[in-house]
Amino acid sequence: MNWSRTYEKAFIAKSIALSPMADESRLSSVIDDDGNLFGVINVVDALVVLLVLAVAAAGAALLVPSGDSETRYVTIELGPQPDFTVEQIGVGDEADIVTNADTDEETTAEDALQITDLYLFPAEGDGDQEGDVSVIVRAEIEGDQIAAGDSTTIGVGGEALRFGESLQIETTDYVASGTVTAIEEDDADITTEEETFVVQADVDRRVAGNVEVGDTYQIGDSPLVTVESVSEYVTDDRDTRRVVLGVSAETRVAGETAFVGEQPLRTGADLSIRTDTYDVTGEIIRTGSTQEPGTPDTRELSVTVDELSPTRTNALQAGMTEDVRDSVTAELLAVTDRPAEQVLESGGELVVREHPRDREVDLTIETSVREQQDGSIQFRGDSLAIGEDVTFQFGDVIVDGELRDIDQ
Repeated sequence: MNWSRTYEKAFIAKSIALSPMADESRLSSVIDDDGNLFGVINVVDALVVLLVLAVAAAGAALLVPSGDSETRYVTIELGPQPDFTVEQIGVGDEADIVTNADTDEETTAEDALQITDLYLFPAEGDGDQEGDVSVIVRAEIEGDQIAAGDSTTIGVGGEALRFGESLQIETTDYVASGTVTAIEEDDADITTEEETFVVQADVDRRVAGNVEVGDTYQIGDSPLVTVESVSEYVTDDRDTRRVVLGVSAETRVAGETAFVGEQPLRTGADLSIRTDTYDVTGEIIRTGSTQEPGTPDTRELSVTVDELSPTRTNALQAGMTEDVRDSVTAELLAVTDRPAEQVLESGGELVVREHPRDREVDLTIETSVREQQDGSIQFRGDSLAIGEDVTFQFGDVIVDGELRDIDQ
């Protein structure tokens, strides 16, 4: 016996039996001996079809075109663009919108978009980008009003406009593709604010020499980034300098976060600062100011340098100064030296003897520091602590020694 078909027939029979007019002949006319509804379709298959139709009807009820048009203001991130495209894009441009541009379902909404604002910034990368400038546009889009629950959205090319959707905009002068990152009912402008911050970076000495107050990165008539202050410090590598740049920039605001290009403006974050002549990537060490954290001050340091050659030792004289960018950053107050010690093995034992040539040198140095609100001392972007190494350059001599003491 076919138990599944018997069960199906019993199920239908029970349902029909609820009616006072149900009889065996009516049941036989609805479901045959093989369990087919009206002799055509299996009962289980019919239930599945009804379920699919119910789901489709519910979806259609969620997004129902009203026949009216409606406007939204949309942010579209176009990403890096070739220079010739950037030169063509402008506020007021009217464009067609192409959806599903890479598929056989491509649709075009003609003159549906008008650019209302632009935000341009240097493209990230090392030359593999399409161009030097990334583009974000704010655009007014007119589409078919679509009911979505208790609110409305718009349809473009027959589909609801959604976050993350890829759109291609086409004018007679250019074609550009991007991603929808914001959809709003008003506000035709991209929210921007001028922010100040400080970036610290270790760079090639030649790059550091090119950094000047007033350097800008300019796109069109508007400067995006301007260097407001510069501090430069010696490092333990002759070919590397530490630069601390106070910067003002036109930032794009999304929610409560300000962005320089695509990079969030937060203390501790890495940020690339590009001007017309160089590109510097460093760490944001302060926001809301163009000055280094802390109050300028001086400290007298006792520094010991091990195993310095006699030539370099003799070149160090009290009164020498460390000069960077025409400013005195340190002064050598006193120099004393003695033979350096070396550890040798003799007769199976380790013995300490004087080095036949090298000297151990004690230096007293007055140097610029910055005192922090918590009382700690910052020295060239790092905390100053006894036992750590510090570096200075007096004339042509770079000395890297251990900090032994700090006096007021």
